[in-house]
Amino acid sequence: MLNHVPIIGLIFATLLLVYSLARKSTEVARASFILYVLVALATVIVYFSGHGARAIVVNLPEISKPMIELHEDGALVSLTAILIVGIAALAGFIFVRSKPVSRKLAVLVLVLSILASLSVGYTGSLGGKIHHPELRPGFVAPPEHIEHPQSQHPSGPRVHDAGE
Repeated sequence: MLNHVPIIGLIFATLLLVYSLARKSTEVARASFILYVLVALATVIVYFSGHGARAIVVNLPEISKPMIELHEDGALVSLTAILIVGIAALAGFIFVRSKPVSRKLAVLVLVLSILASLSVGYTGSLGGKIHHPELRPGFVAPPEHIEHPQSQHPSGPRVHDAGE
């Protein structure tokens, strides 16, 4: 579940920052900056846990090794993007401790966050395709063979009367 923190954390921090801009609230902007820093720190942990996860799943059936490699590449880009957001938010938090948050700074962090969110979302979708072949391009579902429970009853289809 920790692997979802970058996605969910960025979304939440971004919504908080948007709210702070709409309300012109320095306190809420500072809270969003702290959340961005926490998300960046959690993302470092998530990134490095990926190497252990790869070792566990790489030889399981239905696992796509090319998808693992694409996901790893995307994870590095996403990590970099989130760290940039985290550093910008930390700098903003430190430099405006006793002053109102600059709207330009908040918008800069917001834009960086949106770009990082796009990267993280794409990386997350690649991660989902590692173990879910139905999400991969070109997937064809196997033909379905459905037996109806009524046809398996030894006395034939069962008829329910209103009294049951």
